[in-house]
Amino acid sequence: MKKFFILLAILAFSGCAAANFKPVTVYKNYQASSSLPIISNKIYMKITSPDFNNGDFLPQDLSCLGEGRAPVLQIADVPASTVTLALIADDPDAPAGIYTHWLAWNIDPAAAVLDISHPPKGAVPGANSSGSTKYVAPCPPSGTHHYYYRLYALDEKLNLPDKSNVKHLLGAMTGHIIDEAVLMGKVERKK
Repeated sequence: MKKFFILLAILAFSGCAAANFKPVTVYKNYQASSSLPIISNKIYMKITSPDFNNGDFLPQDLSCLGEGRAPVLQIADVPASTVTLALIADDPDAPAGIYTHWLAWNIDPAAAVLDISHPPKGAVPGANSSGSTKYVAPCPPSGTHHYYYRLYALDEKLNLPDKSNVKHLLGAMTGHIIDEAVLMGKVERKK
């Protein structure tokens, strides 16, 4: 009987510890996010777009099947302790691995709207998977691809040179993430 109560106490204690653990959202084939734990226990920040709803197919003009314009992103409920924001736009379904379409950091946390084609003053652009700092429109070779716009609230300004790539950015953000918001849209190309 004593062993039963000891086992019960161990299970109860483990349950309490597990209840306080906040898992990191890891998207299919997106390995990099697993190394970036979210610090806060509650998600405050939001990222939306007037161009599409989260989880919907992107309008054709936001892909290479149309004019390939960048979506307008709206930012809300940024935590008060945020010093700067960073954004990564990527496609984890790309045949050669995660394809980074655009990234930038040191974005003013007071920015309510982010137009990727005209980054806000002070934002530092990084090198996408093509090596350019310009936005690359979604362009799946075939099938349905998921395009993620990941916004990070950071507790310090990043000292990274412009044209740094996503690996440099992810490394610099580690340990400085206050909150994260994700917006996802899909594009399908039929054979």
